[in-house]
Amino acid sequence: MSTFIKLLPLELADIHEYREPDREIAPEDNIAGDMSPNLMKLYTLSIIYARRYAEAKIELVYGKPNNDQNLAARAAELDQKTRALVEIFWIAVKDEFSLWDKENIGVRKGFKIVWFERQGPNFGDFLNDILGEGRY
Repeated sequence: MSTFIKLLPLELADIHEYREPDREIAPEDNIAGDMSPNLMKLYTLSIIYARRYAEAKIELVYGKPNNDQNLAARAAELDQKTRALVEIFWIAVKDEFSLWDKENIGVRKGFKIVWFERQGPNFGDFLNDILGEGRY
């Protein structure tokens, strides 16, 4: 079994402070419910990994050129692990709230899970999709 999978329960158990989502509840949001502590931990861990990835990427672009190969591998590793954690989070959300039939779900302040109907593309959605923040 991979080290990542073995250490995942330990990393989740080690989280005692949660990273709250930044987005406010919008008028078009339908509240599905509140995140459980397990979802809050998984959300927080995915944010931690995303930050590590962003830091590695910045170091790769602007850092010292002598360690680029190791740093590039580390950035690729963190990118893939972040994507996996985010996907696991959304699967867990859909399971916990029975949202399998909803295409657009999100997290909001107060650890709320919401679903919404997309009103049509706008520039903000376009930017969020490019930046990988389409569901948050």
